[in-house]
Amino acid sequence: MKFKEKVVSARFLKRDNRFMGTAEYKGNQVTVHIPNTGSLRAVLEPPQPCRIRYFQGTKRKIPWSLEMLKTKTSWVGVNTHLTNYLVKEAWDLKRLWPHFSQSQGEVSINPSTRIDRVFWKDNTLNRVDKNTLKSHSLHFVEIKNVSMKVGKVACFPDAITLRGQKHLEELMGLLKQGHTCEMVYVVQREDCREFTPADDIDKEYGQKLRKAFRQGLKISVYPCQLRASSIELLADPLPVKL
Repeated sequence: MKFKEKVVSARFLKRDNRFMGTAEYKGNQVTVHIPNTGSLRAVLEPPQPCRIRYFQGTKRKIPWSLEMLKTKTSWVGVNTHLTNYLVKEAWDLKRLWPHFSQSQGEVSINPSTRIDRVFWKDNTLNRVDKNTLKSHSLHFVEIKNVSMKVGKVACFPDAITLRGQKHLEELMGLLKQGHTCEMVYVVQREDCREFTPADDIDKEYGQKLRKAFRQGLKISVYPCQLRASSIELLADPLPVKL
């Protein structure tokens, strides 16, 4: 995925609150939006090099967006809004799930839950809704962004995630209905060799992930290649250690 907007090198100084930070660009301090609600554990090491994107001519209150931070071992993508786009692009390019001809994002399976993406083979089915869950065989995919690592191991989550736990419960319900389901973890860094759930941060999430795996959930972990003007999801998955 190539950035449409201008991305420049800067220096990240501090995280002011959950959504805002301060960076230094061309000798001036600028406020940057942080598109990541996680703790950014094992990523924040200010002051540190960063890459920020400028949205010119928009109605955004903060035109600058923090896209990447440089740690001692790797650039790390921190924009969780890009994760689903990276997965969709990989499917469009036939790098992932080439056997599925149809796909849809943000699929509502009940009034309170949406799954990130669903795939299917039946070309006569144009769109999935709750009424098609019982009449078609579908492949549901929930996508999570990973930025934290311990040693050379990518870990998720970096904070307790009740929403993530709920998604696992919903996927287990879909498995019982006869559908196939997959968790896809997008590792936006280049210095990890395997993946494991972060049990020391959210033990409940790790337990539910293992339970879902025993019931048939597929777990796929894909690293990324990060460049100054682009991020690319690599199709060679990392090993998973449960």
